[in-house]
This record gives sequence, structure tokens and C-alpha cells, in this order.
Amino acid sequence: MLIRVPNLNRPLSKHHEFLTAISLRILQIWEKEGASNLRFLPRMNYEGKANKQINNHASTTESMKDKEGNFYYVSHPPLAYMIAYSFHFLLHLKFSVISIQVFNLLINFLSSFFIYLILLEFFGKKSSIPFVGFIVYLFNPAVLWFQSNTYMSDILVHFFFITTVFFIVKSKKADFSFKSKNTFLLYLSIFMMCSCSWLGYFMGGVMAFYFLYKAKKQRSQFIHFIVICIICSFALYLTVFHYSQIAGFENYLEQMKNRYTERGIQSTGNLLLSITALFKKYLIIVVNTFINHGIVLSILAFALFRYRENTINSLRRIPKHLLLFTSLPILLLNLILPDYCGHDFTSLYFSVVFTILLCSVSGLLLIDSEKLKLKYFSLIGLYMLISTLWYYGENLPGPYSIKGKPYAVGMNLGKFIKERSNNELPVILISNEILAPETVFYAERNIFEARDKEEALRFLQVNHYAEGNLFTINEENKPMHLIVKEN
Repeated sequence: MLIRVPNLNRPLSKHHEFLTAISLRILQIWEKEGASNLRFLPRMNYEGKANKQINNHASTTESMKDKEGNFYYVSHPPLAYMIAYSFHFLLHLKFSVISIQVFNLLINFLSSFFIYLILLEFFGKKSSIPFVGFIVYLFNPAVLWFQSNTYMSDILVHFFFITTVFFIVKSKKADFSFKSKNTFLLYLSIFMMCSCSWLGYFMGGVMAFYFLYKAKKQRSQFIHFIVICIICSFALYLTVFHYSQIAGFENYLEQMKNRYTERGIQSTGNLLLSITALFKKYLIIVVNTFINHGIVLSILAFALFRYRENTINSLRRIPKHLLLFTSLPILLLNLILPDYCGHDFTSLYFSVVFTILLCSVSGLLLIDSEKLKLKYFSLIGLYMLISTLWYYGENLPGPYSIKGKPYAVGMNLGKFIKERSNNELPVILISNEILAPETVFYAERNIFEARDKEEALRFLQVNHYAEGNLFTINEENKPMHLIVKEN
């Protein structure tokens, strides 16, 4: 917590904090108009006529729009927003940057605790390795940042991914008996994953094929294959039904096809160009994985080099089903959605398997004996120090980024728009830069992006406005405001 303090409750800006801005906008709108009144649909337009017909970071096809001119963000199922909303509602908290970060930190602690419990199942209470795993996971640079400063469906699904792995471990000890409460909790965890983000369906698919394979020798396992398929299908049905209320099933399907085309494996019509483009995307994934998990990967590489035979033997002792469920769903996600996984927040998912791999060989480096206790905890302390420095290197504290750009640019512009704009008139911003989600969040207004005054006037004409709030950025990079008239 103390390590993260310099990066908490500061202007949303860097390293995928746009995810938090989008989530907070949806939650802001729910807070003001009532989530149940909006049927828990992730609306992206603020209340008031002047905010309608403006698509800020919502539908890529312009099709996910209701009759009032509100756009919706439907790239993920809605559970992550519902859980965050419920947390704030029950504790009577107002939605803010710090409140969502505190919620994220709570999820982070629970994730670390479940990592500890997973390792406890294999190493026992007398071993210190589960505690090492808790520290390794907690101080992973990707975990330090993404489970603190960024909140979105992609982040919350990681928690349910960890709980699913835990309940798999517990359920397998009872041979996945229906009499075991852990089997029921496993099914529930899978449903929560699928209701959060698409990683859940990859986990569900791997589990389904696992039980199908086991059913060849043990027919009683086939029922688990059926149950998993039903759970995933039901979760998908709920999501499709929920989002089809906005503009119909056909428009939702069109939107999701568009998202897959953009985020999945694309074909340019030229085989060589397609392969080259795909290779670049996979290369980005590899680079992002090393940037976020370089410390753990370096330790594993050292162990392989220094204690090759013992390291390989240690890795072989890891239960196969544990490696299967912590790695294959993520590898499939990266393989099938390479453009999406090019966003480095998805590298967070690898933190579980890397923690398990490191803990399995830690006996070679951190031996449980009284004589080596000092060395044991000294190395843990060194890991914590290097991880902290790595985290700060990626997420530089202070008012400026490593490139010298102020973090508060989006916040300052948003607040300027909020203070100066007439709420009865639409907001138009003329800028050569792409409008950031955090600017919209701080402005609490939807903002039409125009490249020049002519485009701004066309927007007013099309939407039957006589005038509007026009904001521009002058040569000194300062915002200016004036009222522009259609005629």
C-alpha cells in the first residue's frame, strides 16, 4: 500500500488509466440516474439533451445506440461495473478516483491471499513457500500497477481467474464430487469469470475439454463437461440478452463482429503481409510480458542456468492440472486475440503461473533451513526492492511522465470544460489530438471531436442546434472557450 501511495488519487492519465476513466464514467452515470433505472446497461452518455448523439469511446460501429442518442460500451459483460457499483452503494461512497483505487486494492489483497491458499495446498502449513508466493505475487510490477490504478472488466476477471484455479485445486482432491462445496464454488467462479470478461470462456473451454478427456477413462466426469458447457452458455445468453435491449440483437452482433475483426487475427488479403502483421502482434505480447514480468523470468532463467537438472526436476513436480489451467487459457487468449493482448494489462494474467513456477524452484534458492533463514529473507527483501524500483521505473511518480508531459493535462482540460460550458448546449473540442477518456470523465460532459470549425458547425446543423460550446487549444497549449453559432 505504501509503495503505491505516490501513484494514488492523482490525475488519471498514464499506463492504461483510461480504463479507469471509462469505468468511472459508467458508474458516475449510474450513480446520478440510478443503475436499476438504466437496467445496469453501461451507458457512456451523460444526462441532458446536449450530451446525446456524441460517441465518446463507446460503439465502434455507431450501432450500439438507443433511441435517445445514448451510446453504450459493450466490449465486455457488465459484471465488473455491477460489483464496483454494489461496493460503493453498500458503503455509501461517492464514485471517485481514490474510491475505485481502494476497491481495486481490496481485490488485490484477496487475489494475493488466494495465491497463498493455492500454494498452501501443495507445500503445506510448515513450509514458508506459500508466504514467498504471496510476496512474489504482491510485488510483481504488473500487479502493483494494474490491480491498483486501472479498473475494468479485464482487471476484475483476473481475480476470478485466481479463485477458479483455487477451487479447481480443492475440487480435484475430492475428484470433483458434487457432494463437495468446492465443486459448486468452482462452477460459480467460472460463471463470474464469464460474466466479467472473455477470458472466462477460454478457461471454460479448457475445463470442458479437460473433463471430456477424463470421461474417456471415468464416465462420471462427463457430467462436469455438460455442466461447464451449460454455465458458459447461460452466461453468454445473459450477456447477449442484456445488451440486445439497447438496439436489438443484430446491432449487438455487428458490434461484436467488428470488435473481433479489430482485436483478433486479421487478414489483409495478402498472405505475407498478414503473417508479418501477426508476427509483430505476437512480438509485442512477448515484449510486454518481459517488461511486466522480467524479474521473475530472470530468476527462473538464472535457476535453469545455475541448477539446470534440479530446476527441471522441480518444475516437473508441479501438478499438470495446475500448469494446464494457469497457462493454457491465457495462451489461447493471446493466440486468438493478439491485438487485444497487445495491451499490456493482459500480461497481468501471466502473474499466476509465473508465481507458481518461481515458488516451485525457490527451494533451490531459498532453502527452508535454520542456517539459511537470513539469506532466505534477504533475497525476498532484495526481490521486493528490485520490484518496487521496476514498478516506479514503469510508472514514474510525480507530476510529469518520463517524456516530460504533465499527467494532469486531461484532468485540467476536463475541469476547464466543466466550469466554462453551458449545460444546455453541446460541447465541441477542436484539437489535433485524440480525445482522452479521462478528459470526458473530468468534464462530466460528452464532447464532440472536431478537426476544424467547419466540422463543428456541421455537427450543430445535423443535430439542430443554433449554437454550442466551442473549446480550442491555443498555441501555448492552453484551452480557450467561446460560443459558436450555427449560422
